[in-house]
Amino acid sequence: MCANYKPVTAQDRLVQYFGIDRPNDALPPEVYPGGLAPFIVRKHDRVELIRDARLGLFGLLPSWAKDMAFGRRTYNARSEELSTKAS
Repeated sequence: MCANYKPVTAQDRLVQYFGIDRPNDALPPEVYPGGLAPFIVRKHDRVELIRDARLGLFGLLPSWAKDMAFGRRTYNARSEELSTKAS
C-alpha cells in the first residue's frame, strides 16, 4: 500500500467517473495513513450500484489489531510477505 496519495477533488471528475457529489467536508490536498480521506462507498440499503462519498480514516488496520496505532506499522505492507506476516 502506498504511504500517501492525492485524492480526486474536482467535482466534475467525481460526477463523470463515479456519479457522486464531493463530500461537503473539506478535502485534504494529500492523504497520509491515519488521516482523513474521501472514500466512495455503495449505499447499504440499495441493491443498485448507487454510490456515496464519505470521509474516513485512510490506512490498513487488520481486524485483530488492538488499537488504531497499529496502522502506522502496516502502511508499507508488501504483497510478497503475505504468507509470512500476519498484517
